[in-house]
Amino acid sequence: MPDERFVQRTACSAPYPDQCAEENPLPLSPASLPSDLHKDGRLWRTVFILSLIPLLILLLLSLQVFRHHSAFLARKLELSGSRFAEGIRIDGLPVGGLTWEAACEIVSRHAAAPPDLRLVLQADSIVLTITNETVNRRNNWPDVLSAAFALGRSISPALPASVTPFEYRFRTLQTVREKGADYSTEAVYDREALIAVVDTLASMLEKDAVNAQVLTDTVTGERVFTDEIPGAKLDRDTLVQQLSRLLDRGEDACVVITTEPVLPEITRVELMNMMN
Repeated sequence: MPDERFVQRTACSAPYPDQCAEENPLPLSPASLPSDLHKDGRLWRTVFILSLIPLLILLLLSLQVFRHHSAFLARKLELSGSRFAEGIRIDGLPVGGLTWEAACEIVSRHAAAPPDLRLVLQADSIVLTITNETVNRRNNWPDVLSAAFALGRSISPALPASVTPFEYRFRTLQTVREKGADYSTEAVYDREALIAVVDTLASMLEKDAVNAQVLTDTVTGERVFTDEIPGAKLDRDTLVQQLSRLLDRGEDACVVITTEPVLPEITRVELMNMMN
């Protein structure tokens, strides 16, 4: 007798496979999806990617602006500082990075006043003496310090049109930092004071020429011819140049002054010939 075993069948068991498939459908693979669904998925992905592009561009631009703005603020902070630019030396003394007060103390202590100077000007019985006090001869370290402090804070009159004043100043600081900048102090004097001394001397030496004249004696009635009198003139420009060279060298000297004669327009002989 055949072995009969009880087999429980479900609704999804054979012999009704179609009914089982309808009630419990298997998951579909992407390849088995309808073509319309494939197209819709690709469309949405494309739209999503395209929508990200402006955001990425905006993000990159924002980062670029932030980087430039940060660099600008760093440069602005460096240019607005109250210290000497790095790389500056005055008489070999490094003052880069120092404040104005600290640099003044160092440079002024090193830059000694020029030695006493005596220039004696002699013209006949007239004698004038030029000393340091006469022409305000001094060490020019304050002027040199001001020029060094202005480095990176001022602009050139011939600034190229393609370079902004801000960029020019920053480039100057970079050049000084890389290559350095050396300043030297020296003895200077007031040229106007020297010219005033020469003018004073000229007022003592110069005189106008006097022409010959014909006079009538009130007693005898005879005509009397007076002699002409030559004048004198000082070559002021040449004397100023000569004294300037001596002051620049810091040499004591005795300078003998000579004047140039100024001839009168009418001499006694010429006047007598005219009257005869």
